[in-house]
Amino acid sequence: MALLGYSKYPRDDTWACSGSLISNRWILSTVGCERLGNTTVVQWARLGGLNYSSETDDARPTDYQIDQRIVHPDFRKPSLYNDIALFHLDQDVEFSSYVRPMCLNADPNWQSSASQIVISTGWGPILDDKSMSLDLLKVSLDIISADLCKSNYYASIAGRKQLMHGIVEDSMICAGDVSGEKDICGGIAGSSLQIVHANHTCMYTQVGVLSAGKGQCPKKDSPDIYTRVSKFLPWIEQIVWPKSG
Repeated sequence: MALLGYSKYPRDDTWACSGSLISNRWILSTVGCERLGNTTVVQWARLGGLNYSSETDDARPTDYQIDQRIVHPDFRKPSLYNDIALFHLDQDVEFSSYVRPMCLNADPNWQSSASQIVISTGWGPILDDKSMSLDLLKVSLDIISADLCKSNYYASIAGRKQLMHGIVEDSMICAGDVSGEKDICGGIAGSSLQIVHANHTCMYTQVGVLSAGKGQCPKKDSPDIYTRVSKFLPWIEQIVWPKSG
């Protein structure tokens, strides 16, 4: 996971978004993380950190400057469709036991099974506290039906504007906790939805990127919306791993 910062120099008070490392130079996130407000663009990615205010948690964070920001060309505010972005780092990331890239899901027909744990990770708020957690957090979630997800967001005018065409299942995933006991509490944009890698120990496959959350925590039947990675894999690959020749 990458913590994203928005000041000229890395400072604790300007970390405000999440992303995931997918290669030695690229961070995957959402369009909302490209800017803080209307003007300040994302400047930094911190990798290898657990608590961004602590130097005694055995983590070994490193800050990398972001020198290129690419948002999906079909994203249009206030819509949530095509909400995905890539941020390029100014130097190669050194992989270690603390820092390694996320695998990306390539199966457009993927859907969670009853035996498969879906995990969301990021620096989101805890309960109804709107401030960002200092600690990297994770929570196990359920995949929620598109109909239930749509009904939650269509309850407001803003939701109808964001989802004019409803939940488009080939490009969106809804996740939450059916029991209402666990939640990402609205999360922060760019948080990752992932599954344990089928073949490699301590590796994960990213299936979604957090696009929108209701900010109600915890609440039954109040899912969050993730951009489905597999839908945008061709766009990601042509930028991150362009074919030569």
